[in-house]
Amino acid sequence: MPLRSSPSSSSPSSRPAPPRLDRLIAALAAFSRRHAWPVVLFAVALAVASGVYAVRDLGMNTDTADMISPDLPFRQAGRAFERAFPQFVELLIVVIDGDTPERAEDAARRLARAMAAKNEIFASVYQPGGEAFFRRNGLLYLSPDELSALADNLASVQPLLAALATDPSLRRLFGELETAINTLRDGETPTFDLASAFNRLADAAEALIAKRPHHLSWRGVISGKPAMPGDRRRLILAQPRLDFGALQPQKTALDAVRAAAARLGLTPDNGIRVRLTGPVALDYEQLESARKGAGVAAPVSFVLVTLVLFVALRSLRLVLASLATLVIGLLLTAGFATLAVGELNLVSVAFAVLFIGLGIDFSIHL
Repeated sequence: MPLRSSPSSSSPSSRPAPPRLDRLIAALAAFSRRHAWPVVLFAVALAVASGVYAVRDLGMNTDTADMISPDLPFRQAGRAFERAFPQFVELLIVVIDGDTPERAEDAARRLARAMAAKNEIFASVYQPGGEAFFRRNGLLYLSPDELSALADNLASVQPLLAALATDPSLRRLFGELETAINTLRDGETPTFDLASAFNRLADAAEALIAKRPHHLSWRGVISGKPAMPGDRRRLILAQPRLDFGALQPQKTALDAVRAAAARLGLTPDNGIRVRLTGPVALDYEQLESARKGAGVAAPVSFVLVTLVLFVALRSLRLVLASLATLVIGLLLTAGFATLAVGELNLVSVAFAVLFIGLGIDFSIHL
């Protein structure tokens, strides 16, 4: 005779009671179903109020250092370094390359002067080696051998430089060249190096024929050797006034430098190249990448979620209900973040994308 299970083993009274949270959720769902329209209107009104509150009061903190605990040893060491060397904190480095050392020096001096005039944007502007002290005493930093070679070469070109200083014209230049050729033809040594002079003239003539800018480096004439890349490069160190409450606090300073360079004609067409680097420029690129990524990823993820819902649910009513719940949840979460935290950082900017991907699961499960 087959065994029968006891009726009491499957009776509802013998099952374990659901947890309190489950009962609360079930009661809330039942209440929402009985009072559907009041619940919907209340949720929409609360979401709108939360969204308005977030737009009005939710702040932004784009200082990446604040994302890490200040109590960590390396953060404490970093603050000690900043106190000891405040001139190296939040630096914007402007790199200026010119086709000659003189043009690079002139461009750096003009650009530094224009940046220093923007006191509301830059707290400090410093051009290494551009002070009057170094212009007066720069030769003291050469080694004895370098200074001796410079003096010898300067003595060899001094007659030509002296002649051009009194009459800086092509007639005087070619007159000196003719004198040097005649001196060489008579078997004597010219007062300057003819080969170097004609090579520089040839470079200028070829550039003129090719219609490209060309500038003679008098430093090369005096030193007797071509300028190295480092000789044609100058730096400007600036500390912008950053507002970390903005999404792109570095943008104002970077735009100011680029606008000043364009206004002064410091462009590749004029033989000058201006580039930006340093912590401020790198932080800007990082924030700009995050902003563009979030701006593209959030709409794309919302569209893809909508397509998945249409394929899975096959009901316009369910899809719209799910999307409406998702939007309301996003607004309520933004309001809670405003109330509990008060500001977003670089990581939380991507929160909307995460919420769309994870928050829709609750609608699907329900």
